[in-house]
Amino acid sequence: MTIEAKLEALTKAVEANTTALLGRAGVQAIPAKQAQDKARAEVAASAKKPEVKADAKAVNYDDIKEPFVALVKLNRDEALATLKPFGLDSLKGAKPEQFYAVHTAVTKKLAELQAKA
Repeated sequence: MTIEAKLEALTKAVEANTTALLGRAGVQAIPAKQAQDKARAEVAASAKKPEVKADAKAVNYDDIKEPFVALVKLNRDEALATLKPFGLDSLKGAKPEQFYAVHTAVTKKLAELQAKA
C-alpha cells in the first residue's frame, strides 16, 4: 500500500469518526483537506535528506573509502543507492561536510547486507 493510499484511508477513517462524534457537544470537525495536508507534511518531514550534526566527529575520505569498497563488492547497486540521498553519483564527489553522514549511511548499509549474506 502506498503512502498516498494510507493517507487516503486514514482521512476516510478520521472523517467517519468526526461524523460519528458531531452529535456530541464541544466537538468540532477538522476539514478533511486540512487533516490530509498535515499528514502529508509529517510524512515529507520524515523523508528529508540526512543532515550532518554540528558535533559530529571528524571523518575523512579514507574512513569512508574502505567500507564503501566493501559495500560495492557485496552489491554495487545498493552502494550507489546509498549515495543518492546525498546527491552523489560516486564517493569522489562527497564534500567534507558530508563525510560523517555518508560514512554512517554506508556502514549501516554494509552491516545490513553482511547480515543477510
